[in-house]
Amino acid sequence: MSHESGTRMQNIPPNANSAFCAALFEELVRHRVQHVCICPGSRSAPLAIAAKNIADNNPDDFHISIHLDERSAAFYALGLAKASQRVVALVCTSGTALANFLPAVVEANYACVPLLVLSADRPAELREWGAGQTIDQPKIFGDNVRWFAETPLPEASAASLRYVRSLLGRAVFSAQSAPCGPVHINLPFREPLEPSIVEAEQQALASLTDAECRSGNTPYLCCENNECRPDSASIAILASELLSEKRGVIVCGNEEAASVSEHFVVQLTQLAQKLKVPILADPASQVRFSEHLSNEVLAHYQLLLSDEQYAEEMEPQWLLFFGAPAVSKSLRLWLLRHCGVKIILIDAQQRWNNADHLLAQSFSCSAQSFVEALLLQLEEVRPVADSRWLQIWLQADLFAASCVVRALRGEAERGLTEAQLGARLPEMLAGYAALFLSSSMPIRDIDTFAPCLSKSLPVFCNRGANGIDGILSTALGVASVVQNDDSYQQNHSVLLCGDLAFLHDVGGLLAAKRYPVNLTILVINNDGGGIFSFLPVAGFQREAHFEGLFITSHGLTLENAASLYQLTYQRVLSMDDLALQLQEAKQSGGVHIIEMPVDRETSVAHHRAIVQQVSEALSELL
Repeated sequence: MSHESGTRMQNIPPNANSAFCAALFEELVRHRVQHVCICPGSRSAPLAIAAKNIADNNPDDFHISIHLDERSAAFYALGLAKASQRVVALVCTSGTALANFLPAVVEANYACVPLLVLSADRPAELREWGAGQTIDQPKIFGDNVRWFAETPLPEASAASLRYVRSLLGRAVFSAQSAPCGPVHINLPFREPLEPSIVEAEQQALASLTDAECRSGNTPYLCCENNECRPDSASIAILASELLSEKRGVIVCGNEEAASVSEHFVVQLTQLAQKLKVPILADPASQVRFSEHLSNEVLAHYQLLLSDEQYAEEMEPQWLLFFGAPAVSKSLRLWLLRHCGVKIILIDAQQRWNNADHLLAQSFSCSAQSFVEALLLQLEEVRPVADSRWLQIWLQADLFAASCVVRALRGEAERGLTEAQLGARLPEMLAGYAALFLSSSMPIRDIDTFAPCLSKSLPVFCNRGANGIDGILSTALGVASVVQNDDSYQQNHSVLLCGDLAFLHDVGGLLAAKRYPVNLTILVINNDGGGIFSFLPVAGFQREAHFEGLFITSHGLTLENAASLYQLTYQRVLSMDDLALQLQEAKQSGGVHIIEMPVDRETSVAHHRAIVQQVSEALSELL
């Protein structure tokens, strides 16, 4: 279309940089990106200003948050994306600012979380010539991103604007296509970085038509992402195999709450009932704590499989594995012990959960479409009734549950232990919106000791790279989405973390001050972490310099951290006191820090005593 036949471009930007960035964020809104986290900087000024203008014009659809620290900002964005299952954008200036995004980008890569990193940069003539805040930014994240692109310098032309709109369409598509993950776009800018008028560029922009720039609400480049469904012939063969071999197990690994529907949980339990097999559900699978809980879901498989005799005698023939890896180490060792088991992986994100290379078959489709297809095949075949395998699992789980209950008696005399928290916390949170579990011991304690819960409790965690960094920031991002999303039944979330994870990301609490959310932070303070006490190195106290190299004692209480960010703080010494403080925090809203001092040696001994009691109980069953 000629310039004369089209409507002149409206709201003429003052220069090419401004026009380029305005088109970029307009396109993000068109692709239903709702959040952008901005870290202030000079070179990124065109991006930040454009984002703020777009947010002001689209207050219901597009939101920005400003963060002092890039590392915390990236994890906050990670939490937003995890809870919403939508692309979240990150903006930073040039130099080491971008390098601070790396830990969160790595986590997003391995956890399949869609992030869009928009980094400002110096133009080519300033790179490697001593210019300040200039590093080698292109492909700085290596293979940790799904796609990388570096834009040319903005021009006041229709071609430049068409390019950036197409670029954003491809970037969003790449971030949210299986496997989802981060995308990095590097954007060099020459001055002026502020919205000052460059007459020649503004005149060139004024001559463009809306038709050339494709204005409106429809994305410039529409990309369809159609789900791959399992092949019916392959499902038919698999159904026959599963019915012919009775000793099967369904394992549900880590899965984001927003991607697991209630309908799937119902159908999964129907599948287990038809096949008469147990479901071993990771605490972050969204199956362990559900309104649609069934008897087939086991609470204490970690304890069962930790027993040598039980793990040896319960030899499976096949295993259906849904989602990302489970946290249970004893599960992995059990499968290694019986390496002849046929393992079938179902994962739409194509994460290749196969660290020990035992996988026999893989389906790259949604868990729900797989279960629906398999149930359909099983309707045509009448399963032979044989529930002995399942009954042994269920009886053993009851034995383990009884041992945990007995071991928790007398807890007032013993003081707080991590086993108590793991066993009792989920039930105390039945009326909450979500639970975020830190890596290291908190998620393991919940996995080992928590009973199943017949109420929905969405569980989040950073289990992509399994690090403890960025936990506070990620949880704050999750809580921000949860309290504003009607799909979550409540609006108050809880984070359970250790003292090291808390201290590692204490700067992330600034977001709680700037953007208030409803989050209670439960901190287990055992003065240095306890996971190394369960590893073989703990048996070499003197030779390995265990206390100095592995137990990072700090001797700190956390009250001053709460005071620094003007957050409510409480210190509790019993589970009853914790229940009271949780209720008060929920009623008052906002961000609360509850510190729970735990004696590390007592807690480790309590954990081991429960494992021993379960082993003794199982010896009577087998």
